[in-house]
Amino acid sequence: MLMDKYFGESLLYWSVGRATNERVVRESRSSGRVFPYSERHVQAVWFDQRWRPGGLITATGERVEVVYPGRWNMEAGPDFLDAVLVLGPGMRRIEGDVEVHVFPSGWRQHGHRHDPRYRRVVAHVTYFEGVVEPGELPPGAVEIPLRSLLQAQPGFAFEHLDVTEYPYAGRSDQPPCRTLLRGWPPEAKIRLLVSAGHARMRLKAERLAAAVAERGLDQVWYESVLAAMGYQHNKRAAQALAELAPLDHWRACADGDVLRGYAILAGLSGLLPAEMDGAWDVETRDFVRMIWDVWWREKSRFPAGLPRSAWRLHGIRPLNHPLRRLMGAARMLIGAATARQALAAWVFPDARRSVLALDAACHGPEAGSGPWREYVGGTRSSRPVALVGQDRLNALLLNVVLPLAAASGFDPVTLDANLASIKPEPLNQIMKQTAHYLFGTEFPSRWLASASARQGLMQVFHDYCLHDRSQCARCPFPGWLAVPQNPGLQQ
Repeated sequence: MLMDKYFGESLLYWSVGRATNERVVRESRSSGRVFPYSERHVQAVWFDQRWRPGGLITATGERVEVVYPGRWNMEAGPDFLDAVLVLGPGMRRIEGDVEVHVFPSGWRQHGHRHDPRYRRVVAHVTYFEGVVEPGELPPGAVEIPLRSLLQAQPGFAFEHLDVTEYPYAGRSDQPPCRTLLRGWPPEAKIRLLVSAGHARMRLKAERLAAAVAERGLDQVWYESVLAAMGYQHNKRAAQALAELAPLDHWRACADGDVLRGYAILAGLSGLLPAEMDGAWDVETRDFVRMIWDVWWREKSRFPAGLPRSAWRLHGIRPLNHPLRRLMGAARMLIGAATARQALAAWVFPDARRSVLALDAACHGPEAGSGPWREYVGGTRSSRPVALVGQDRLNALLLNVVLPLAAASGFDPVTLDANLASIKPEPLNQIMKQTAHYLFGTEFPSRWLASASARQGLMQVFHDYCLHDRSQCARCPFPGWLAVPQNPGLQQ
């Protein structure tokens, strides 16, 4: 089967944890330990103070204060340059470079000991605990493991990180992968992208399976739905709501009432209007007063909510305002007793039926007056306006429902049929950029007509383009495309 040895089985890619060659879509195993994310996730944690845990200590027990994590290196060599750390009770200051790996053994496996570019490394940061052999690191370098601190950090999850937010290198004007692919038949290029897209969906399922094992299916479902409603710019704020109001507590306080559940989320969001507007009509005033009445009674049962500044509201269409999306989410999440029940009601072989089921789940009379107005205080429409549009529901199906169903053991044949019929997401900047790397500026639109092909562009970008610091000179992807053992690709 096409690309089995590289991206995994195309039909049964939903089977989480199958024994396939996973050297591209996930980190390798070491001593039986599995890390279903990339090294770049660990780099992002180290680089970004929002994610880097406090109370860091070295492998020998010295406390670490990060004055400066270093400059993200876009060329060959250590991951971060010119970092500044303060160590121990004596506040010993060290300056130099930082190298990041998932496993401590990564230092030896990558041959850094004999590479002169790594002589200034003062800290070896890893996710898993452990130490390298004596004499491997430069003299005086410390080892800093992150796993235990991240696991103890409330609300932290690697799936909350968007690694594309962080720097990545430019590409060559004439990428070698494009030169190789130029001679491929069109159908082979499409199969390449579709297989990569299948791998991406399987990886999403594996990541969600790891989250389910840690936090339970219902909580992960709840977090994922809220995050999806936040869309690109407000995903992090929506995830914060799920941390402030864990599912079991939120549901207990809502007591099966959609409006109560919505009032809690809206109150915690910090987006409820602080006072009545004299221009509002009676219905709007009554609705806002009702939401505030519920929130005032319930707010003592929750931690402090988010500031309004946590949300990006500039440039957002009124129909996409978080207050409307949260109403749709409340309807979906309270309407099903369990995540498994919800997934069973939303997953069909035909993606159109799934989108219709999702649409029914987030709309209905329980949503109150919200669907009748584009925004709080807006003019009442002659008919309800969708709380969550079809494109967002389609993205929810693709990025949350199908991978979570796969992580929960749903029939892979049904999931495969759903993915084959799903409407593809609009091309984003990463997809356009990767398509340009691979095919140039002009190519038939049918090459990217399926959801799997567009997901494949994302996977190629994350596996290769995102990590390359050599402007394509040392990228392994072209070498793989040229391997003789893959003749089926060019048929």
